Amino acid sequence: MIMVVFFLVGAALAVGPWFLPADTMGTFEKGIVSGIGLFVLLAVAVISMFMRLYRKASANMAFVRTGMGGAKVIQDGGCIVLPVLHQVIPVSMETMRLNVERRGVHALITKDNLRVDLSAEFYIKVQANADDILQAARSLGSRNVEANAVSDLVQEKLVSALRTVAATKELVELHSKRDEFASAVQQIVMHDLASNGLSLETVTISSLDQTDPTQLQERNVFDAQGLRKIAEITMKAKVERNEIEQDSQKQVVQKNVSTRKHVLDMERDQAEFEAEQKTKVANVRAGREREVAEFKLAQDEAVSRRDIEKMKMIETAEVERTLAVEQAQVAKQVALIITMKEQDTAEILKKQAVEVAERGREVAVAVKEQERATAQAKQLTA
Repeated sequence: MIMVVFFLVGAALAVGPWFLPADTMGTFEKGIVSGIGLFVLLAVAVISMFMRLYRKASANMAFVRTGMGGAKVIQDGGCIVLPVLHQVIPVSMETMRLNVERRGVHALITKDNLRVDLSAEFYIKVQANADDILQAARSLGSRNVEANAVSDLVQEKLVSALRTVAATKELVELHSKRDEFASAVQQIVMHDLASNGLSLETVTISSLDQTDPTQLQERNVFDAQGLRKIAEITMKAKVERNEIEQDSQKQVVQKNVSTRKHVLDMERDQAEFEAEQKTKVANVRAGREREVAEFKLAQDEAVSRRDIEKMKMIETAEVERTLAVEQAQVAKQVALIITMKEQDTAEILKKQAVEVAERGREVAVAVKEQERATAQAKQLTA
């Protein structure tokens, strides 16, 4: 758009002054303005031609310019490409995935003469250096930008590397050591692809399995040995599987018997433990009841003893009070007798009174003792 504007401005400056009136601008001035316009037109033409002939490389696409001046690798830059004198070969810098599948009669043959179906992915690219880009352009041409075209060119190299490594390993080893298998293939392929300017990033084994025996040919020497190997392995596996199944059943029965025996032993132990616990509980309960009865009896005896002592104290106090009263009465009588009679008569009476008082006290004490013994006998009997 800018170039169009400059072109119109140049054309206007080159032609416009000559259409103006003569008195507006002189001939010399018109010539100067026209010269400026022609210069602008020439600059626009040169710049347009440069822009049309200049070609730039992108981040994922380099190119090689051949022809006049020799081969020149352009990467992250640009150059002038003349239509007749130069030719451009694009070189893709992107990683390409090449799929390789070998199945059935085309399957790989392992060290133990078994065939293996395999799917592998090879990730390749052109390294960002001038030598590899130039080599890829020379060996692949413009086909290097198409993964299918590159795959057609290097397919046999990849298959050859897979066959070479597979022939050195047995089927089980290939399956269990896929990383080693991929690394060995990668080492071989790297050297083969270097001549094409290609670099191998990685190899991935996405699928690996034994080829279906129905696809093998008995007239083929390798297949015949492989079929015999398969028959031997499968027969041995059947025998071992049968032995394992029998041993498994035997172990299951033994385990069931052992488990049942263990359960019965546990049930017996549980019954013995429960019976022992019941006995212990009964003994503890009986002991507790006996202790309670003994405690109650001891309490009753203590209460009885306290009651007896209390009654004894009351009876003693009662006797003493009675004796005190009687002694007071006797004293009064004695005093009265002394004052009423003579000295002799008073002495006689006093002696008689004392004897009477002693006999009365003895009788009272004997009565109280008899009553106390009777009460104690009743309490013990109760």
